[in-house]
Amino acid sequence: MVLMMDNKYLIEHINGITRIEFFDKPCYSDAENIIDVIAESYPYDRRLSDFTRIKFDFTIEEIKSIAQYGKTRFIKQNKLAIVAPDNWAYIELHIFQAHRHQKDLSQTRVFRTVKEAEDWLLSNN
Repeated sequence: MVLMMDNKYLIEHINGITRIEFFDKPCYSDAENIIDVIAESYPYDRRLSDFTRIKFDFTIEEIKSIAQYGKTRFIKQNKLAIVAPDNWAYIELHIFQAHRHQKDLSQTRVFRTVKEAEDWLLSNN
């Protein structure tokens, strides 16, 4: 298990999944930094971003930019599960999902619970 902790988030790799759990609302530069850290230091073929503890609050343009930035850093096949129990975050993160999609390279899905996200990440589809 590799572990990185900041006052806003925790990154750890457990049971084949790199998990990012947020404790405080990240800003745009935090999102880019997290992408860079994971791309350079963690297995990123199965990732889980957990927004359960925070209020997700990015603009639509920031969401699109973060998705595009991720495409430049995650260049091998991968799956990203996003947990967003809040209704507004769930809707906004579907926009991210649409902009993050890369045919045959990355799959992104938004879930309401960590359990659903883990099940999908560990499945063969």
